[in-house]
Amino acid sequence: QPFPVNNMYVCAAIGGLFGVLMSFLADYFVDRRRQRMETVAGSLGLSYREKLGRNGLKVKGPLHLLEDWETGRNLIQGKFRGAEVRIFDFFKSHTTRSHGVSCDNDTTTSEHQTVFLIPLPSEIGLSVQMLHHKAKSWMMAAFGFSGIKFHTDDSFASDDDKQTLDEFNKNYVVAQGLARKERASRDKTNPDKLLKQLEHCISLPLIRELATGRGWCVEVCESHVAVWIHNRRMKPHEIPERLNEVMAIHKLLLEGGSSGSGLKLTAT
Repeated sequence: QPFPVNNMYVCAAIGGLFGVLMSFLADYFVDRRRQRMETVAGSLGLSYREKLGRNGLKVKGPLHLLEDWETGRNLIQGKFRGAEVRIFDFFKSHTTRSHGVSCDNDTTTSEHQTVFLIPLPSEIGLSVQMLHHKAKSWMMAAFGFSGIKFHTDDSFASDDDKQTLDEFNKNYVVAQGLARKERASRDKTNPDKLLKQLEHCISLPLIRELATGRGWCVEVCESHVAVWIHNRRMKPHEIPERLNEVMAIHKLLLEGGSSGSGLKLTAT
């Protein structure tokens, strides 16, 4: 081999230099994002903290989004339009094992996403996941899982309403207790009770907001709603506009079936 490939010491020096350079660049981008997120927090009148732990979120009940918690950073929090809002960068990873003829193969997948977390009143009492197709591909591949669908038999439903429902049913999986872990705890809600809760809490305006939006995923637990775009870390300057979109989803959840259209939905 030609020089420097034929010299082990030179190769080691080049590798070490490359490692130092990559470490420097990583620290630079982390610090730059920290500064910009802190600036955004100030512009929204919210506070900023560089790091956070899962226990600091004070979430009650299972929130499957956080099951593979690795690290949380760049926490923006405070009151926004009367609601206590938390926005943070969340890193998670999960390992999938496939069984081959001669050996088992482990594949580790990582996700970086910006999560919006907002409290919900206890009377909602709903536990559900509404996952966009970008986040549901592993379910479809592993189980052929289709989830809960929404329909309407209302004779006053317009073609636009029916198309909205079709788009939502095509692009979203709605379910309870979905998790990658083999022994994930299952929610104990009676299936019929869950369908009735969904019909009471999920409205056509909320479905339209998701179906025509930018691919938000939503998970509701006992105490909070989490909203995020699968494996997407928001650019700091995007956060004010995205926060408005998330607050619209939050408002429609609070209003439940009484919001907007008046069309009765059926969950199956």
